[in-house]
Amino acid sequence: MTVPSKSFPIIVVEAAIVGLTFAIEAHRKGHHVRVFERQSKSTVIDAGEMVVVSLSALKTPMKWPHFEERLRELASKPDAIFENQSLLVNRRKFHSVLRDCTAEQGLSVEYETAGQEFFENEKQGGITLKDGRKNTADLVVASDSIVSKSWKLFPGTYTSPISYGFVLYRVTFPIEEALKNPLISEKLEDKPERSDAEESWSKPTTIDNALEAVKGWDDFATEFIKTTPNGIRFDWKTMWRNPQPQWVSTGGRVVQLSDAAHLFWPTSGPGETMAMEDAWSPSTCLDLRGCGINYHDPEEYATNNYNNYAEHLLKDTPFTNTNYIPDYNYEP
Repeated sequence: MTVPSKSFPIIVVEAAIVGLTFAIEAHRKGHHVRVFERQSKSTVIDAGEMVVVSLSALKTPMKWPHFEERLRELASKPDAIFENQSLLVNRRKFHSVLRDCTAEQGLSVEYETAGQEFFENEKQGGITLKDGRKNTADLVVASDSIVSKSWKLFPGTYTSPISYGFVLYRVTFPIEEALKNPLISEKLEDKPERSDAEESWSKPTTIDNALEAVKGWDDFATEFIKTTPNGIRFDWKTMWRNPQPQWVSTGGRVVQLSDAAHLFWPTSGPGETMAMEDAWSPSTCLDLRGCGINYHDPEEYATNNYNNYAEHLLKDTPFTNTNYIPDYNYEP
């Protein structure tokens, strides 16, 4: 599904939703993309609950073969027909479709390769992996969320996350466990839960804190919490920080996307929509910018090719003009 492009080598750090959407679209534009993910292939699920993907984020992947059809097949089906065809979909299933698309396009995703340090010079950016290997590219995309280690290339911009003082206790498990309680089954009858995801990056805790938070509430709330298998759920403290004033590094070789650039509270807006919009913008800018001109030396080119071109004009000897953008072939 690729289109002609001025090809860039690109590194993407982390294979969450924003990282994969950027990688797929950059690949479609003709760039050579490698993705490094810190988790193992069996655990990088990017799990969670339901997410809303607005129509603005769906316009670009409509150009990907069969992607939108697959996603809509997995999305919740509204009772009414709306003109705005946004999607409500389980995050885990959404991420699974992205992973399938990545594999089908032959994109390189290397798992269990945590990025330890970002670096850049005049011509390249790079990432040092946990095992000590260094990888370089024309552009490095830091889509590694709040824990991004790209901050040192953005001097004076780092601020610590600010707590809102609220905590969300989260857990996802098969509905059968909850339906064993008569009070729960009465409320949820004929409303099966389809998600079975887990959050691997959240802090585990017991249900005691959650029960304390809902003390005095309706019995349904407390009984529902008590049905949690093994009494374990995840402690997600809601944090935010002001958006980055600058999303591109000083040397222009590293760009931050999504939560690495603008960490919002969950109620600030449709997070997955903003993440995907973040992905479409730089991939399009790369397509418009071009790269060959950056390193072209017109004086050197003229000096090296003058005699051959003169012979071509005077004696009609063969001459191939290479004064073009890489991978571009002029057709009169």
